[in-house]
Order: sequence, then C-alpha cells, then structure tokens
Amino acid sequence: MAVIAETPQSGDTRVLDLNGVIQLWLAEAKRYGPALIFATGSAEHVQQLQGLAQVKGLRLEKGGLYRGKRLVPCKSEKAVYAALALPFIPPELREGAGELEIARTGRLPKLVADGDIRGLLHCHTDFSDGGNTLEQMAEATRQRGYQYFGVADHSQSAGYAGGLKLDEVEAQHQEADALNASYGREFRIFKGIESDILQDGSLDYSEDVLERFDFVVASVHSRFRLNKKAQTERILRAVANPHTTVLGHMTGRMLLRRPGYEIDVERVLRACVRYGVAVEINANPHRLEVDWRWHQRRARECDNRRLKYSGRCRRASRPPDG
Repeated sequence: MAVIAETPQSGDTRVLDLNGVIQLWLAEAKRYGPALIFATGSAEHVQQLQGLAQVKGLRLEKGGLYRGKRLVPCKSEKAVYAALALPFIPPELREGAGELEIARTGRLPKLVADGDIRGLLHCHTDFSDGGNTLEQMAEATRQRGYQYFGVADHSQSAGYAGGLKLDEVEAQHQEADALNASYGREFRIFKGIESDILQDGSLDYSEDVLERFDFVVASVHSRFRLNKKAQTERILRAVANPHTTVLGHMTGRMLLRRPGYEIDVERVLRACVRYGVAVEINANPHRLEVDWRWHQRRARECDNRRLKYSGRCRRASRPPDG
C-alpha cells in the first residue's frame, strides 16, 4: 500500500482500492500522520489509540485527529502520539499487545538496528551445503565491518546436506585457527556446528567432539511428525545438554512448504531460560522463525530474569525443565 503526503486538493483523506490488492491513500500534509497509522497499523492498535483519544477529549479518524470539529494538524506519526501524550511507538510494536501501557511507563524496548549487529552466526560454508569457502565468507564478513564470523555447518547426521564427519571437523578447525592467527585481534572466526537433535534428544556427536566447538546450534532436521509431547520432550533434552548454546529454528517451519512441528512453546522457552540457551530468530525468508508474537512478548517478560551464563554456556547436566 502507498501513502501520499500531499495532494493538489485539500480535504478529507481518501482511500482508493486498486483491484482489491493495493490500497492508495491520499492525504494532505496535516492529515498525513493519522492516515499513515490507519494505513499500516494493526486494527487492535488503532482501536486502542482511538480509545485513548476519546479519554483525552479527542477523536482519531483516518481523516485526521480532531478536537470537537477542529482538526488538530498532525503531519507525522510522531505528532499523533505526542498529541495523545505518548512517546513514539515504532511500527513493529503496533500490535495492540499492551504497547500503549508500556510506552506510558517508559519501558518500550529498543529495536535492533543494523548498527547493533557485531557479527554473524549459524553460517554454512562449502564444507557442508554452503556455496563459499570459510575464508571467503569470513573475509566478506570482515570487510563489512563486523567483528566475528560464526561458522556452523551441518553435522554428521545430515548426509543430505554434506554434514561434517570427524576428519572434516578437524580440517575446518585447522583452517579457522590459521585464519584467526592471521587476523590477530582485529577479527575472529568462532568454530561452531549445527548439530542434529536425534529422536531421543541427544546431539549427534560424542561429548569429546562437542567440547571442541566454541558454540553449538542444536536443530531438529528429522522426525517432524512426532506428536506434540514427544517432540517437546525431545527438544527439552537437547536444550538441557550442557553443550547446547543455541536452539535453531525452533519449530522447523518452511513458509509455503510445510507447517512447523508441534511443540509446547512455553515449556521450551522456559527450559531455554533455565539453561541459558539462546533461541534463534532465523531471518531466512523461507522460515522467519520464531513467530514474532513469541519473541516480542516473552522477551519482555524475561527481561528482568537476566542469565548469568557466559562463554559456551556450559552447565551441569540436569533433567529437562517440566
């Protein structure tokens, strides 16, 4: 959909429906802020803004913000929120999920921006199913100003993706060590692996092999049709493994190809908090895991439960969280 800030004509905002697929919003400058919020915000968020406006003696419509019959000029979204005594709420948070109250109390989360990213993790090279060498990928990462590159090729169970056998793990680690020696303190390659979670919840290398990695991404790549209880228990056992650093693509969904396997997300997230395991947000357009409603809401709830783990998150073995 498109929004035009200024039109030759003044007056109310107009919405043109183009073939039922695209909406074209036409608004003069002083009505632009409300038009943009209505055009792009969720219905729940807009309804809550309207309720707040009513409490303050205002009326928020797609055609503008009004006090009685008088238009309150709002040339930007920020002007609308300011008129409602709210800080600016970024579009990514406009879901009607309590963000107005959070904004009022000054607790809006800071969104991650490109400048916050310091390096890359869970990257595949031509050691498994990637298209470039370790050196090429590390160099491309370094030249873009990042501080580290985390290689995490497929593990030995993933024969379909060229998973690394033990001799290949050793060869990749030797190459990474040589490159790290040349980089000095300027840049670092972290030696990781995407280790398959087997049906019983174990990882597909022995303890002494898992010890060699800087980090381990534990992922399900098989047995997608296990029932919800069995799949959940399987992942809980993997999360409790003292070598697991990251839980990869939590539900395994592939957009337009397959739904995710069924798991008890609440139990899995509680276990990850308990054991200090990071949950991957996979931005691959075919995955877009985890569903934003989980990481937005649960991340806020866990904000005050800061974990005291560091390094590779090595933990004493404990039974999976119930």
